[in-house]
Amino acid sequence: MGFFDPFELNTLYEKLGIVTSYDSVLKSIDCTKESTLFTLQIDSKNLWLNGDLSTLNVVPMAHKGRTMIPVRIVAEAIGKNVTYDEANKQIVIQ
Repeated sequence: MGFFDPFELNTLYEKLGIVTSYDSVLKSIDCTKESTLFTLQIDSKNLWLNGDLSTLNVVPMAHKGRTMIPVRIVAEAIGKNVTYDEANKQIVIQ
C-alpha cells in the first residue's frame, strides 16, 4: 500500500479521528483514537499498539523533511479494513 504525503496524512488522521504527536528526539509518532494508542518510530519495524509490540513489514521513514507512514498501518491500528481499488487507483478504508 502506498505512502501519504504529510498534508494528505494529516487529512487522513482528521477523517479517522486520530490525534498525533511527534517526538523529534526519539523520532517517534504517538497516535491515539479513543482508547487505542499506537506508536511508530522512523526507520524502525516496531509498532507498539496498546502496549503490545509487533513487527511491521514496511517502516515509517523521513524523506526530504517529511514523515512518511504506510496508510495501512494507520488504518488497521484503529480497526479499519484497507483495500485497493485497482480500477480507480484508490486506497479504500472502511
